[in-house]
Amino acid sequence: MGGLHIVEVNLLPSKVTHLVIKRPEFFHFKPGDYVYINIPEIAKYEWHPFTISSPPEQSDSLWLHIRSMGQWTNRLYEYFRQPQREEVSPKRLAASLRHRRQLTRAQEELFSFTNCNGAVASNENASVELMMYRQNGSPAPPTSEAPPPDGLEPAERGEAPPILQVSAKFGENHRFCNIKCYVDGPYGTPTRQIFTSEHAVLIGAGIGITPFASILQSIMYRYRMRKQNCPNCNYSWCENIKDGEMLLRKVDFIWINRDQKSFEWFVSLLTKLEMDQADEEPEGRFLEMHMYMTSALSKNDMKAIGLQMALDLLAKKEKRDSITGLRTRTQPGRPEWGKVFQKVSEENKGKVHVFYCGAPALAKTIKAQCERFGFNFYKEHF
Repeated sequence: MGGLHIVEVNLLPSKVTHLVIKRPEFFHFKPGDYVYINIPEIAKYEWHPFTISSPPEQSDSLWLHIRSMGQWTNRLYEYFRQPQREEVSPKRLAASLRHRRQLTRAQEELFSFTNCNGAVASNENASVELMMYRQNGSPAPPTSEAPPPDGLEPAERGEAPPILQVSAKFGENHRFCNIKCYVDGPYGTPTRQIFTSEHAVLIGAGIGITPFASILQSIMYRYRMRKQNCPNCNYSWCENIKDGEMLLRKVDFIWINRDQKSFEWFVSLLTKLEMDQADEEPEGRFLEMHMYMTSALSKNDMKAIGLQMALDLLAKKEKRDSITGLRTRTQPGRPEWGKVFQKVSEENKGKVHVFYCGAPALAKTIKAQCERFGFNFYKEHF
């Protein structure tokens, strides 16, 4: 599929490149699908497969989260680290700004905050910083000019910006661009069966979160469509409607990562997913998150007992995890799969299907436990 363009790029912690590609109207995919992408600016004849991390319900753009783990992915990351030297036309910049606003509106529709129950989302990274570069690529001094009275950017009024590069930064490093790319796909994976499961356990290790980013967003979108609210009070519930596309009654999401920096790229998404659920529901929470940080000492380690007790007390007091800022407490060490699956089995939410994406070595361990408990196991090649 030719003629597509990368319109935005975010450089995230742990050397992850987040590409935003303008989505064609005729491009249809399912959560968990992947595509092959070719970016001539990086390598003219190379194609590489990556999972789509945005949900199908996000109609105007495709997201790819790409971790720098090889020659091509490192070139991609380094390419966008360098200042752009080409002139940005007012027309192209105005189109990029309009696209950003459309994307923001789409995300607001995807995640409703009408039932946040007092939860407050952090806006630490919500500010927009414009960095201007002189012709030699060095940053220009900051300006203290007041915003225009009409509230419009110069590009939107048809005026040429007096710079050669405008890099709009959301948080760490964000840029508008217009780079041509080619996409082949989408291609399906076993994760397509998640929506026809009754109780789905999603396990992502490290960058293996990527397919579940799309899936979790789509799950919560469909969940919200089934959600009902009482007009006379704040009580809300989810209609237990079963159809061919959404049989889910419960979702457990388990994310295993090495350190807190690796959690940063999806904390915003996970926060929105948490906020999209009511605190109390008749049959318990529809989506439960379980976070594990493998570089931390386990609670069973004598060296860590005092620290973990302090973190537990702090989490109870603040009602937030001190590592991620989520309501879900990050657990140190690795999951004890026997105990995890025993709890899942005791919930009696229906037939359990376990979906895993991550290193092959861990897949063998999880598969053995699934066989012990009679769970169906699906592994995505990683």
